[in-house]
Amino acid sequence: MEKDTPSAAVGTTRASSTATPDVAGNAGYAMFANAFYLASRLLLPPLVLSHLSLAEYGLWSACFILIMYIGLTDVGFSNVYVRFVARYHAHGDTAAINRLLSTGVITLSLLAVCVLSALWLALPQVLAFLKVLPEQRGMASILVMGSAAMFLLDLSLGAYCYLLHGLQRIREEKQVAIVGYAIEPVLILIFLLAGAGVYSLLAAFVLRYTWSLASFARLAHRFLPGLELRPRHFDKAMLRHFFGFGVAVQASTLLGTALFSIDRVIAGVLLGPKGIALFELGAKLPVAAISVPSSISNVAMPAAARHAANDDMPAIRALYRQSTRAVSLLAGLPLGFMAVFSAPLALAWLGTREGLEQMPQILALTALWSHLHIITGPGSAVFRAMGRMGNEFLYHGMRIVALAAGIGLAMLLLGSTATALIVGLSGGSAVAAIAYLLYNQRQLALPVGELFREILLPGFVAYPLAAALLLLWQAVMPGLPGRWATLAGLLLFGLTYSTVWAAVTWKLLQEDERSRVRGLLDRFFNSFPKWKST
Repeated sequence: MEKDTPSAAVGTTRASSTATPDVAGNAGYAMFANAFYLASRLLLPPLVLSHLSLAEYGLWSACFILIMYIGLTDVGFSNVYVRFVARYHAHGDTAAINRLLSTGVITLSLLAVCVLSALWLALPQVLAFLKVLPEQRGMASILVMGSAAMFLLDLSLGAYCYLLHGLQRIREEKQVAIVGYAIEPVLILIFLLAGAGVYSLLAAFVLRYTWSLASFARLAHRFLPGLELRPRHFDKAMLRHFFGFGVAVQASTLLGTALFSIDRVIAGVLLGPKGIALFELGAKLPVAAISVPSSISNVAMPAAARHAANDDMPAIRALYRQSTRAVSLLAGLPLGFMAVFSAPLALAWLGTREGLEQMPQILALTALWSHLHIITGPGSAVFRAMGRMGNEFLYHGMRIVALAAGIGLAMLLLGSTATALIVGLSGGSAVAAIAYLLYNQRQLALPVGELFREILLPGFVAYPLAAALLLLWQAVMPGLPGRWATLAGLLLFGLTYSTVWAAVTWKLLQEDERSRVRGLLDRFFNSFPKWKST
């Protein structure tokens, strides 16, 4: 296991590191923040399109294509802050955190200036590639450069956000994020009503990010006395973290992203643009669903890094078991319903459209393999926190081999069809995920049977529950109901399913898990103001 020796430099400030991180509370806030973000983003398109043309909205969407690619450079560096801040803070070494923060911000600020300069020089080619009309290029230039500049500012000063993660102050960071998510649509509406047009989106984006960055910095200095961002703290030795561990994380993330979207790439080659759209739509709901439980993996990493700094393997094993089990259980709620009720969901969501006949099949199988894939997240986070990046690359290798074998075999038997692609993709992804989970159990010296009994089985109980309700659905709603009748039925059956799932899951929880759930619920309800009678 990689070790970091605390700094012995004169002037080292001993930070308080005795408090036990509230992993369950942090995870609860992180999941709520992700769910709130998804809900708020669903409100934006109808709001914006009621004031802007589709072409103007398309310009703003094009900006975020660029931001998405620029943002991929941020993943490795953010993990450096989370991991090493947690480790240094566990040793009470604030001086090392100052050097890490100052080195990272200065280095990434220089990188951001280079990227922004390159974008400015390449802007005519970028706008031509995006097929922006000549009369719109002035507006597009402001939107592209403004959004990119703001995002690159976040690339450097966003270090404070990740520093809060390393300090296990995730709840406070998410509280800031939630306020930002809430005020952005309000700001957009205000600017739209004021006649700012498409610039309303840029102005709200800049204000939300500026306020968030300032709030993260204020919180970081509050929770870590002695924290300083100064040029004199720049330390070349810290660059090995960013360009060693950080680059490894970056490479793993890029490879994982490519593998996660491989279905659309192959669909485009075999089936053309319609195939891409079919698989894009089939993955949209499962991907949205797993974004909430995936928050647990993000919370597990700084907690594991803190335990790793103290060589506390029993605590790491316990964290792995708890977080993996929690992801399995929570992912089962939406994905079990999606997999079984895929046909009614597809009808209610998109209606009856030519070319979407295989949508239910793709949605069902994508939900199934996505469930297994997201369960691997805490394992990758734990090993990443220990500096063992080889584990993630092993999983990528497993996926490449399993996907090649699964898709190849399915196409050999079923031909070059959408059915063959989704069957092969799902089978290969499922096999790779289970193999990786088994490997992690062995690496952490945990019983193999525990994986199936304590992690997979409780999460996949959701599927037979949903199947039983589907039988009732078919008895109550025979034939093919209309879109709105289907939507109404899904709301009723979804509520019933969620209630039954909650009751069954409560029975499956261990006593310590029930205590944590009660604590989270108490805190949630106690957060509301109390009205007292006078």
